[in-house]
Parts: sequence; C-alpha cells; structure tokens
Amino acid sequence: ILKFGGFGGYGGWGGDPAYAATNDNVVNFLLNRLVFTNDNTLATNTLAGNTLEFRNGDAALEQWSVGAYNVYTPVNLATDLVLRGSGSGIIAMTNITGVGGMTKLDSWTMSLVGSNTFLGAFTIDSTNGTVRLESANALIGVGTVALNNGTVFATNSAAVFTVGNNGSQAVTVNGASAAWSNAPNMTFNIGTGAAVKVTAGGTLTGGALTLAGNNSVAYGLLVTNGGRVYGSRPSTIGNNASSNQVLVTGAGSLWDLSGSNLTVGTAAATNNILLLDKGGSVTNVGTLTLNPSNN
Repeated sequence: ILKFGGFGGYGGWGGDPAYAATNDNVVNFLLNRLVFTNDNTLATNTLAGNTLEFRNGDAALEQWSVGAYNVYTPVNLATDLVLRGSGSGIIAMTNITGVGGMTKLDSWTMSLVGSNTFLGAFTIDSTNGTVRLESANALIGVGTVALNNGTVFATNSAAVFTVGNNGSQAVTVNGASAAWSNAPNMTFNIGTGAAVKVTAGGTLTGGALTLAGNNSVAYGLLVTNGGRVYGSRPSTIGNNASSNQVLVTGAGSLWDLSGSNLTVGTAAATNNILLLDKGGSVTNVGTLTLNPSNN
C-alpha cells in the first residue's frame, strides 16, 4: 500500500500542503493499493517519474481527498484495478497500459489524458461521478467501455474523438443514469471495428456524429430500448470507402439532430444504411440526404 497525502487517517489533516513525489525506480514500482488523502481543497498534488504497476488481487486506487492529484507516472495494469473512495478531488491519470481493466466507482471526478491502451474493460458505475476524456487518444486502445452510472464528458481539447480504428472496440451507454456528453464543437467518430450502443434510457449528447470506418460489426450505432442520441452539428453515415449501419429501434428510442443535416453515404459508397424499426425515430433533421448507391 502506498499512501500519498496527510497522515491523520484516511481524512488527512486539515490544511495539508500540496504534496509532490517522484518514482525514480529504474524498474516498475509494484503495488496493489494507492491511497490519496489531502484535506486542502486548494492543493494540487503531483506524482511523477517512472511506471507504477498494479498487481495481485484487490488492486485499488482510493480517493479520500478533497485536493486534486495529477498522476503523471505511466501506469501498468497487470491486474484489474478498482477506483473508489468518498473524496471529492479530481484525479488525473495518463498513459495507462497493461492487460488489466478498470472499474470507476463513487462520485469523484477522474480525468484521462494522454494515450491509454490498457486491454481490459473500462466500467464506469459511478453515481454522480464523472470521467473526463481530455485527449483524442484517451480511450484509443481500450477494448470495452461500459457506462452504467455517471457521466462521461469528452472535452473540446480534440476536434475529433474516435472510438475504434485500433482493433475492435465496444462502447455501451446503459441506463437512465448514464450520460455520455461530447463538447458541442466536437465530432464523435465511430471508426473501424467500433460498436456504440445507447440503451435503456442512456444518452449520447453533443456535437456531430460520424460513422467513417469500414465496419465489420452489425451496427456501428445501435439506439434501442429508449436510448437517446442528441446531435447539434451535421452528421454523416459512411464515406467513399466505408460500410456502416445505424439501427434506431424500440419505442422511445431516438436520434435528435436539433435541426442539423444528416447525410447517409456518398455516391461512391454502398451498404451505408439508416434503419428505423419498432417505433424508433430520427427527429428534427434539417436536410436528410440519401445518396442513391445506398440500399
């Protein structure tokens, strides 16, 4: 266990200073518990240096702090990692690799920056909590992302945020307490091998939505069981070299364009399909363009 912050128990000491530490181990620093405690709301604490590696069972990062923590060290997941704790400070992490996955719990905010390529699932079951995606590659290599509770916010630091294009990638926004929000000026791109599912009252909101990969999955975007997608800029299904299908199905399931245009395919592409089924709808479309080579 590595405890970083105040020493008055998990709550730390009131008025803690900002802490800074550097891992100068040449080889990975091995641990299975990293605990953050700082009772100073103005403190920004920094952990820098060489790689931290989580291994063994019950690996956890615990946030009991009201201060912010920047984890600038690379992090290797040799096992699954649970992120938990009743603190309110922001934790920023970068360059997460390894075979393990992560589960984010509780109400504090996590910020992902840099390029993260861990192979395990990323599950967000974080009532009133937030995960901020601060870079275009924040989830570039993550195999499965499941948002069950809480908010994911892709910021406007990147003009285009892409899921897929780096092997298969499944993203699910599941349940009335699950909200994925993209910055209004951003394009959310569903690339090759990606499958995005919005279901059971979950919402995907903001910006433009494009499907630009040559997809091998049944539906690059599936909106079902009361799932809702809200766009604010012109959106496109397919390009000259792509094959993509969108299915909006079930009562209450919708894709709302907020007056923006929607284009399905191009004159050179085939098999780009928008399918509405069993009460699913696409609403508030400015201009709907269906190119003739699509079926």
